[in-house]
Amino acid sequence: MKIKFSNRVSLSIISFLISFIVFNCKTLETRLLDPANSAEEKEQTLVGFLLLDDEKSDAKASATLEVTVQALDASNFSINMVTEKEGDKVKDAVPMPSEILYHEEEELSYVTYSKFIKNTFAGFVLDSNKEYYIGRMSWSRYCGDRCKTLLNLSLEPQISYDTLKIKGKPGEIVFLGVYMINAIQDKESKSFFSNKVKIKPEFEKIEKDSPIWNKKFPNYIQSHLFDSESGINEKSAEIKFLLNIINVQKKGYWKEKAEKRLNELLKS
Repeated sequence: MKIKFSNRVSLSIISFLISFIVFNCKTLETRLLDPANSAEEKEQTLVGFLLLDDEKSDAKASATLEVTVQALDASNFSINMVTEKEGDKVKDAVPMPSEILYHEEEELSYVTYSKFIKNTFAGFVLDSNKEYYIGRMSWSRYCGDRCKTLLNLSLEPQISYDTLKIKGKPGEIVFLGVYMINAIQDKESKSFFSNKVKIKPEFEKIEKDSPIWNKKFPNYIQSHLFDSESGINEKSAEIKFLLNIINVQKKGYWKEKAEKRLNELLKS
């Protein structure tokens, strides 16, 4: 038996179906929270950097022509805020919460506002008067088709602070560079019952004159982490970081700051 609907009922059903489809096809986005006023602009800074995992622990070796690396983002580590120093020595610090501030619904998306971004670059909105450093790191390495090793470590505070002091400038975006973590595994610590291993981390910045820049990087790393027209170097990574901020933010204070800094870089 066929059921006939009036034109009005049919249009109502169609409208409902369209609304249902659109409602359920909204994208999920995460954006950085912009300063609320001029006072916050002077207090906040957006700090970014790129952290690479030297998966084979051979990136610095002269015999290595092609490096095997993966990028670690803000979901792979936590940062600590320095609360007490004696000269240049860190005496005390507190972990920074990975806070999600609030959600907002837009016409085509659901937007989460936060003070950090989770993508291939680490980006944090921080107090420009404070100093920070990486405290803990946790990420995975694939060791075969059906094998995955979990790496979990705490960095020694002073070494982490001396290597990568996370500090920006009031109201500005600061890119701190490209860094590499070399996690040397203690094979004797791995057991049949667990895929967790003890590791001895080596953490350092890839300086602008480092021979690592002259080596071949995986294609997906080149396309996702560096600007295609600027080669493989720190400036290229900063350009890509700024382009990511512009794409993520869509509008507002940090987008405008990223556009300004990008124009400065492209002219230099």
